[in-house]
Amino acid sequence: MNDNTDLNVPSDADDEGGFVDLTPEGDEPQFDNTEFDFAEFSERTKDQKGSGDQTDQAGQTGQTGQEEEQTEDVAGVLGETESPELAAARSEINALQAKLEETESKLLRTAADFQNFVRRAAQNVDEAKQEALMKVSKSLVGVLDNFDRATENFDPETASGTEVLEGVESIRAALMQALGGFGLQRLDVAPGDDFDPNVHEALMRQPSEDVESGQIAMQMMPGYMLNDTPVRPVQVGVAQ
Repeated sequence: MNDNTDLNVPSDADDEGGFVDLTPEGDEPQFDNTEFDFAEFSERTKDQKGSGDQTDQAGQTGQTGQEEEQTEDVAGVLGETESPELAAARSEINALQAKLEETESKLLRTAADFQNFVRRAAQNVDEAKQEALMKVSKSLVGVLDNFDRATENFDPETASGTEVLEGVESIRAALMQALGGFGLQRLDVAPGDDFDPNVHEALMRQPSEDVESGQIAMQMMPGYMLNDTPVRPVQVGVAQ
């Protein structure tokens, strides 16, 4: 049975080379004729990647901060659980350490002060010696002047023995006066005085009828005292 159905084919199908457009009207595809900008696309891709890296770094920073907070929390827990005995021992150690530092500082200051004292004392001793020698020298200069005048005015042809003796005694008195200003005094003894080993020196023992045994029989050389210190003891002979 031949069923010949007529198809409504547009008459221009044969003219278009056999292509039939079956797309409904209004559903035709739309194409953007704008040209593609490759440079803009690359720049936008870099910006998106940078934003991602910053986000990763922020995440890592937040993670580090959390670890530090956890460490501080652990330290706080350990501090809270410290026993009273350990806390007391730690406090005592800190106090002893502070006291040790204070003692070391005082020791250093004391050592420095002592060194300064020794230096000043030595300087003062030297200055005192120089001052004492200067005073003695000034006093003896006057005695030397007396000697110079005596020798200049001495005439052996006209001078008598009495005049020479008077001049010598005058110079001796001036010398003793000068030395007496520094505390020097002459010591003399007489027969029958008690012997004192602190200021007397026995050079000999001799028999004596007028003096008891152990007493001074005679003076051989006078002694001298500087204030309370013997410069030279009196040299004597002791009776036996």
